[in-house]
Amino acid sequence: MAGRASLEGMKLVNFLLNVIWLLFCGLWMAIGYALAGIICFVLIITIPFGTVPRRSASRGGRPALRFA
Repeated sequence: MAGRASLEGMKLVNFLLNVIWLLFCGLWMAIGYALAGIICFVLIITIPFGTVPRRSASRGGRPALRFA
């Protein structure tokens, strides 16, 4: 019983940490990567490098705090 309650408590803590991450870090990181990608696409010679920030921007909302 104690293990099950502990697991449910950890899910709640994990959810709260994910929300905090998204609000304070993930959203801003995604916006930064999106702007970097747009700048790379505006400058013609850096178009191949513009695809990397585009892929990384989608990862901004998924923190590394998740358990495997």
